[in-house]
Amino acid sequence: MLVEPQSTLRHRLLNTIKIKAEGDAINSRVLLMRNQGLSIAVATPTMAMPYWYRFAHGDEMIFVHHGTGEFESQFGVIQYGPGDYLMIPTGCIWRIVPNQDMEQRMLVVEAQGHFQPPRRYLSQSGQFLEHSPYCERDLRPPADLEPYDELGEFEVRVKSRGVITKVTYEHHPLDVVGWDGCL
Repeated sequence: MLVEPQSTLRHRLLNTIKIKAEGDAINSRVLLMRNQGLSIAVATPTMAMPYWYRFAHGDEMIFVHHGTGEFESQFGVIQYGPGDYLMIPTGCIWRIVPNQDMEQRMLVVEAQGHFQPPRRYLSQSGQFLEHSPYCERDLRPPADLEPYDELGEFEVRVKSRGVITKVTYEHHPLDVVGWDGCL
């Protein structure tokens, strides 16, 4: 990766169209840039993740440029498509199962902290204001929470301190009965 010295700002062209599509949503990631607060990558998955994934240091945001599929997490399942943002809270266990008949292209942002709407778009009580670029009606929570009660060997890959560690669970990682809260 190129390290830029501190100087005046210059335009950059990141031509990502030539990135070869291969692998799953994690190992197909190509890092474009990063700083202390976040990392920006593109992903071009061609297969479902055969394992589960968790980012330990902050929230993740995946913008779906091309493709459709399912995003599975401990909160349920979301069907995604072009133009969708998948907002993943810190420590959430998830995986992506893309539809095989469509090209997949995603922009991935890993934050070393949490994503929040800018204060200028929120009222004093935290609701979106009329001039915000989106509102509560635009947000889709996961659906189809299917409880799992399975024993076996389930691989979960955890990214912490820049390293991915493989952990094997004895119970299915989505062994939950429901969720509550403001995520």
